[in-house]
Amino acid sequence: MKLRGCLRAGCIFHDKGSGIFSDEKDLLIILALVNSAIFRFLLQLQITFGSYEIGVIQRTPITNLSTSNGEQIGKLALRIGSIKRALDTANETSHVFHLPALLQDSDDTLA
Repeated sequence: MKLRGCLRAGCIFHDKGSGIFSDEKDLLIILALVNSAIFRFLLQLQITFGSYEIGVIQRTPITNLSTSNGEQIGKLALRIGSIKRALDTANETSHVFHLPALLQDSDDTLA
């Protein structure tokens, strides 16, 4: 299966700037999982002084997500990401900034 991710081809990362590699079909599920509070808690149990050593994420226990529930979780993660991105289009410090919120409104008046 083809692997895909956010890193461009030829990118280099260090042991302190870890990457997650997975099959393309699992990327959204993994996105939802690693952004959950329980996953962060399980990571914190394994790390020392905020240092993510090689293998910490790999050793973190997860449930089988290849079910319909896992697929639904992935779809919800994508939806949450889309909503957050839409909100950030009005945030001047965001990389997706488009226009101030007031100018994004389609009404003809400020009211």
